[in-house]
Amino acid sequence: MTYTLTVPVTWMLVREDAAGLRFQEAMASATAIDPNDDQAYIGGVTILSQCPNESTADNMYACVLPNHSTVRAVEAVTSAAGKGRVYMLEHSYPVGDQRRWWAQHALIPVDRYIFDVWIQVRPETADLPVNVLTEMLNTFQFTESRNLTP
Repeated sequence: MTYTLTVPVTWMLVREDAAGLRFQEAMASATAIDPNDDQAYIGGVTILSQCPNESTADNMYACVLPNHSTVRAVEAVTSAAGKGRVYMLEHSYPVGDQRRWWAQHALIPVDRYIFDVWIQVRPETADLPVNVLTEMLNTFQFTESRNLTP
């Protein structure tokens, strides 16, 4: 499976793994990044497995939302790869850590996966999705490839 999308020229790829990509602003400080701390990244793409036997669309989306997050707004969205939803989330950390950050997550079901295309935003953000996320979704393409064996 292959996917493509356009990200701002000021973003640099700083983490890549089987589940997806994470970007950081090129102008960000050169401090060490905790690879498990999404707050350290400006945005990314994560490939999630759809939850099995989910009876409604609401349940399908709810089961893949990031842990330690509160939904502040939701809106339907159409991308080049299909229809989905954009969630404005307030992220928090486990009990005892008071840090908060906000992100918009566009969840796009494709085949048996859900693509989570996300970007950090400010808490007072009114647009859903923000312009950068809209551009990413407008250019998001999915191609399924199959390995054929003789």
